[in-house]
Amino acid sequence: MRKSEVVTRMSEMTGMSEKSCTVWANAFEDAVKEQLKKDGEVSIDGFGTFSVRKPAAGHALILGARRVPPRAVFKPDNALKKEMENKSPYFKAGKVLKDTVNKPINKYEHYHSDEWNEWSR
Repeated sequence: MRKSEVVTRMSEMTGMSEKSCTVWANAFEDAVKEQLKKDGEVSIDGFGTFSVRKPAAGHALILGARRVPPRAVFKPDNALKKEMENKSPYFKAGKVLKDTVNKPINKYEHYHSDEWNEWSR
């Protein structure tokens, strides 16, 4: 699902205009980026946490299946070698989101529940 599709869906769900939803989505995106740039974290209860991960000093950062070694940068003005930190954004899903994603999809699920069976007797 692309951003435009998310905006359209938000518009349908809330009754707000697509323009308003686009402004909201852009503001949310900018706020998260701004906080992560400061090495902060954004936590949304039940949904998840956006944060920045840094490798331990001298260790390579693992991105998916490839390893990205720390790079050494030479600064001629002070003749010091400094290791650049490879930062990467990270998202950890919250429990409610995990449970929602892992729940089996069955549109007739409520018909097989105990409450439905008791009520239909």
